[in-house]
Amino acid sequence: MKTYKTEDEQIIKAFSNLEIVNQLKSGGRFTADETPTEYIEGFAERMQEYDGRQIRSDSVDNFIEDLIGCNYLTEINDLQK
Repeated sequence: MKTYKTEDEQIIKAFSNLEIVNQLKSGGRFTADETPTEYIEGFAERMQEYDGRQIRSDSVDNFIEDLIGCNYLTEINDLQK
């Protein structure tokens, strides 16, 4: 299991990238009912529109890789909490 912190301080613990996506989308009142594909496509569009960051939405793995690459998600360990 890995632990991540989002830009807005949300803590996510997950075994897979799909679990990360599901936890991210469950936190939003407008996104909770979306499929993972719908969520990552919408999230990527919003990131591009609001702050110019380009996030791939072609797969869950690429999506998470890009969120980590642009520092939206930061992996943390138990000592950093």
